Amino acid sequence: STTLDNNSSERGATASHRQIRSAPPKSLVSLPILTSIAVWPAALYITTTTAYWSWRAFHPIPFWDGWVPFLYLRTGAPVTVQWLWSQHNEHRFFLPRLVTLADNRFFHGCGYLGIFLIWLMLTASMALITSLSFDVIGRGELMRPWRILMAGFIIALTYSSMAIENFYWPIETGFMGMVFFTVLAFYCL
Repeated sequence: STTLDNNSSERGATASHRQIRSAPPKSLVSLPILTSIAVWPAALYITTTTAYWSWRAFHPIPFWDGWVPFLYLRTGAPVTVQWLWSQHNEHRFFLPRLVTLADNRFFHGCGYLGIFLIWLMLTASMALITSLSFDVIGRGELMRPWRILMAGFIIALTYSSMAIENFYWPIETGFMGMVFFTVLAFYCL
């Protein structure tokens, strides 16, 4: 908490005449350190298990909406911007269709490029959000334990398996791309 030094009075004192103490209360000094001891193992466990189960659940055969680009390519129709931007149910799968085309060309349509890009965008989003949180928390030495704690929370929440389908379906590059490009826009501000 911020307190005024006893030598200055509240009334009529300007900011240059006040000495402000910004050290956290002693009761909060050990809180982020102790909490980090619990948060970081949990974050590492969550990240490891999510990566493991994503790897186990991945299969190179398209699933649900993943068939749409292959069915279109099978017709022999040309790939146009109109098709790339066309609506599929309630979505427009511009990025996933581009990724599927590249994956089809270089990896025989197995979905490896889509999975790589999903995890790349997920990791980049986590790094950008962590950097943004450091700007909010502060980069001073006193705030270092809080930054370590927040990084653990961000990692745990980023790699949470609550939406594990987004981590192993190559068609989900659109949703991970939406998150990544949104976070990137905030970072660039």
